[in-house]
Amino acid sequence: MTTITRSARMIRPRTIARPALAAGAAAALAFSLASPAQAATISAGHWDVVAEVDCATNTIDLHAHEHDGTTEQPLTTATTFTVTGTTGNSVASTANDRAKFGGVNPARVLTQNETLAPPKLVVGFEAEYVNCGTSRPTVTFVRSGATTVPTGQRAASYLNASGNPTQIDTTTASNRNTGVVTNDHEDRRWGFTGTGTYNIGLKATASVNGSVRSDTGTIRFAVS
Repeated sequence: MTTITRSARMIRPRTIARPALAAGAAAALAFSLASPAQAATISAGHWDVVAEVDCATNTIDLHAHEHDGTTEQPLTTATTFTVTGTTGNSVASTANDRAKFGGVNPARVLTQNETLAPPKLVVGFEAEYVNCGTSRPTVTFVRSGATTVPTGQRAASYLNASGNPTQIDTTTASNRNTGVVTNDHEDRRWGFTGTGTYNIGLKATASVNGSVRSDTGTIRFAVS
């Protein structure tokens, strides 16, 4: 799949209304395209892993897109989300972050709060609906398929609250990788225990008109 700019095609109606982008956040988007492969490096702004459910074709399309913008990217290793230090696009870890990693302090943490300065990188999850009317099949996002991480390291996505399990996790131990379940939009923190490249396989599944449908992709983080 190549990069799609919605302004260049028929804009599909959505059932999700989004709040206006915080002042200055649009300018914070660091996004570069390399021709002809359309590889992308994304280091700031609010992006989402999106499952687009089409109730007319009974299909799901998993991709990444700019939360309040027009740009879509394939959810493949051609799209890289870069994660840097707390003076860059990540934030300091908290006790809740450490608890998600069994007491280990994650080296880098992506916030779920897009209003922080300097401009941070936010990566959430979203379900979108096409030709579905008032029907909003619930989508479940889980880690699935090929996943590679730096030796001895781990990545996870989770709610910023105590007592909650990790929802996307590069490990498969008990109470991990429970999935993000939504028929709307969900922002999550991401934690990484070390630097390097993380390729995390993802799968989105929903029951569309009584049939289970899914799509898969890979989200890549380059952590430094």
